[in-house]
Amino acid sequence: NDDGTLLVDSGRLDDVLAGRVEGITSKDVQRLFALTGESTNSGVSFLLGSSRTLPSSVPYEVDISRAAERAELTGATSLAASTVIDGSNDNAVLTVDSQQIEINLEHGTYSQAELVDLVASTINSQPDLLGRRATGILNGDGTFTLRSDSYGQTSELTLESGTLLASIGFSGGETDKGVDVAGRFLVNGVAEDASGSGRVLTGLSGNDHTADLQLLVTLSAGDITPDSEADLTVTQGIGSRLDSLLGKLLDVDNGQLGIVKRGFDARAESIQTTIDRQNETFDLQRDRLLRELISLESAISQIQNTSSLLGAQLASLPNPSQN
Repeated sequence: NDDGTLLVDSGRLDDVLAGRVEGITSKDVQRLFALTGESTNSGVSFLLGSSRTLPSSVPYEVDISRAAERAELTGATSLAASTVIDGSNDNAVLTVDSQQIEINLEHGTYSQAELVDLVASTINSQPDLLGRRATGILNGDGTFTLRSDSYGQTSELTLESGTLLASIGFSGGETDKGVDVAGRFLVNGVAEDASGSGRVLTGLSGNDHTADLQLLVTLSAGDITPDSEADLTVTQGIGSRLDSLLGKLLDVDNGQLGIVKRGFDARAESIQTTIDRQNETFDLQRDRLLRELISLESAISQIQNTSSLLGAQLASLPNPSQN
């Protein structure tokens, strides 16, 4: 408005947020208010950032050196066309993502596909897994693959022991562990390091431009090339800019309010120092006056004693008029 205030057309805004305005998508609205990122590779997507993540004047290059992997174990021999599960081959002890469990299969006769599904469903039904899951895969050559659903170093499979293992192509003791994604960012040709956790790549907190920038990398090992895998354009909306501004103002160490507070604290400390110094001076003056008062009282007492002594001596002298 002419008076400098901001007037919002709430009806128009509701239409935009509801997707009723042609040519404007939810991503456009997100870019208006939040910190967002657009990638040139669908296998590299923006997750989030912080007030320390800077918008890109030119796209950031995303250089992936290693794709995240899951723990995976494959049997050495093919499954039988039909397998009978009974008391002689129905149990196994295994570890899924650091959680040890023991499974017991339901007895019956199973085809290859049915046996794979039975093993996987029995594993995933164990309450001790608390959300951890594994997938069973029947390969083209008839072998059985057990794969953890999680990615990275937390992904782990170990087939420890049990009568079931031989029936699905294992001998016991097989183990595998996943790996985290690895990569870095390139900003105008300058590398900024990142750490990986599962499939999430995060810019280190000390980075100049990409601090706290988090990406979801769903690329496989075959997608990794010697060059950068994606260009990422980071934009900062109004809400994100306001959050960044408030963060800078309220920052205890370097924010404007922090500077003002430290100024007030220094001024208060200076005033307190002056007060303490004046109190010390007053104490010294009081002590000096007290000593002078004591000395004066002592002198007065001595004068009074001398006066009394003189009076007594004068009184003892003979009176000349009596002679």
